Amino acid sequence: MIWDLQEVRNQLLRNPQLSLDLSPKEIPISEIKLLNREEIELLEEHVQNLGDLVDNWFNLLTISKQTKIDRFLLEKICSCASILIDKTDDAYLQLKSTGSTYVKIVFTGLYATGKTSIIRHLKRTDPLKIYHESVLTAPRPTIGMDSIRLSFNEIPIVLWELGGQEAFRKSYITDPRKYFSHTKAIIFVFDGKDEEKIEESLEFLKEFKSALKKQEAKLNKFGNLPKFYFIVNKMDEGPDESAPFIAEMANRISEILPETSLVNIMQVIYPTSIKIGTSITTFFGRVLEEIIPFRRYINEGLSTLSLIYNFDFSCLIDLEVGRLPLGWQHNNKLEPKKIINQLLDLFEEGLFEYSTFTVDTGKQIKEVNISRLKILKREYVYLYILGDEANIDQLLMKKEKIEELAIRALTPQLRFIQLAFDPNFHKQR
Repeated sequence: MIWDLQEVRNQLLRNPQLSLDLSPKEIPISEIKLLNREEIELLEEHVQNLGDLVDNWFNLLTISKQTKIDRFLLEKICSCASILIDKTDDAYLQLKSTGSTYVKIVFTGLYATGKTSIIRHLKRTDPLKIYHESVLTAPRPTIGMDSIRLSFNEIPIVLWELGGQEAFRKSYITDPRKYFSHTKAIIFVFDGKDEEKIEESLEFLKEFKSALKKQEAKLNKFGNLPKFYFIVNKMDEGPDESAPFIAEMANRISEILPETSLVNIMQVIYPTSIKIGTSITTFFGRVLEEIIPFRRYINEGLSTLSLIYNFDFSCLIDLEVGRLPLGWQHNNKLEPKKIINQLLDLFEEGLFEYSTFTVDTGKQIKEVNISRLKILKREYVYLYILGDEANIDQLLMKKEKIEELAIRALTPQLRFIQLAFDPNFHKQR
């Protein structure tokens, strides 16, 4: 079951028909059935309709203190109102269209291409150096199918790994529906250092594509067909050096998938290396963003805070999913990808335990401030670079205030993303 607009109307409004007759922004506060009459009168002193409430999400803590209405209840109401207002928004419709209360991603490919190591990398909590020291032996071959669970913003993610030996591959081709029903993404992994395996992998891709095509109608009954992504693994030399080889691989794949343009394949093929932690984090972040379009909402929260304090750059990182950057804000003078890659490299050295460190912004060396935030029972890292016009001494004294406002700015955004996957949301009051 997925939370739909009618359910939101039914749970939020005394008269659900109103959201069809009026613009959701114009629905008066008095129509919120989650509030009693006294709470409505107190809230009407601050906001008049759902549009006003959503526009004031950053002030919910202040409104809560002044009205004595529970802050979490106000956040719930604000999140529901946001959905009604954004009901035609493409990003929300994409969230809603996932059609499941979990996200299933399948890794496939030949044996010993690195599938298990990539999945372990996403699950790990240690910095890369410590992680490598703790994994002294290569993982055993996957027998049949294995899976692990991750949690992104309390949204369950299930990573399936299909064993790559020939006997197992035949079963995937014989009965793809058994393995790929309800799948949001198929990640096909190549060993970029073994030409024999590359040839064998391309042959398997042909058979695999043909099998999925035959089962297309049946798979469609279980949701939309999954999107393909391609990993060329063991590219230890780095993305720039491996770029010509990746372009060659994209050409070879496009010959097997002529219905997919070379341009599109170049957008879904990634060089990765277990020795370069950022390559796996970057790849997985892009895949996840296409399934759960979270970044836009996180960026809105970050931008609000950056405007208040004149930050040149800010970023939110999820520590529980491979140190995944969820969103970032920057002024036009900076190169965000360059900064984020440096931040992730420093994190892999374990430097996130410090309160500050420096990065090269492309223009000058800047100090990055680090805060650990607890939002909706999860731990995040919030990083920001002060602008040239910021009063540094005053801001250093206000670090706790900045952290408090960051939590207030980001909580509704994270809750909004959760809501599309949480059919029991209305039962939490």
